[in-house]
Amino acid sequence: MKTMTFDPFRELTAVGEELDRFINRTLSPEPGGARSWTPPLDIHEGSDAIELTLELPGLARDQVEVEFEDGVLSISGERAYARPADAEAYRRVERSYGRFSRSIKLPQAVVPGGIVAAMADGLLTVTVPKADEAKPHKIVIGDTPVVEADAAV
Repeated sequence: MKTMTFDPFRELTAVGEELDRFINRTLSPEPGGARSWTPPLDIHEGSDAIELTLELPGLARDQVEVEFEDGVLSISGERAYARPADAEAYRRVERSYGRFSRSIKLPQAVVPGGIVAAMADGLLTVTVPKADEAKPHKIVIGDTPVVEADAAV
């Protein structure tokens, strides 16, 4: 039997995102939810950097902004809905349109000047290098303990 770890915060986040998508689709004047949407995000943490990947199909580099301030990485942009002349002929519109914004609080010290963003094939990849103090350090175990001399003598 396969065991699964239950993470209530992950579940609450997923429910909140789905509720946002539902509200935006329901209240939107345009098909597909033209008010806002949330692009899927993957976060991978390596020993030297944190890498974030967002799915942004149909967007160009100049339609996306990446900012870092006070330990928070923010990615935002907009995918405009272009209403075709024969819009009434649409049977279904599932793609989302409008503004999006994702803000991620990074868990540790990073090097802001080293952040690099690249976009290819509808994927935005942001690499955030960790600061030296945030990287794991190996501690060498010696043979004898270090004893400090008593300064009061």
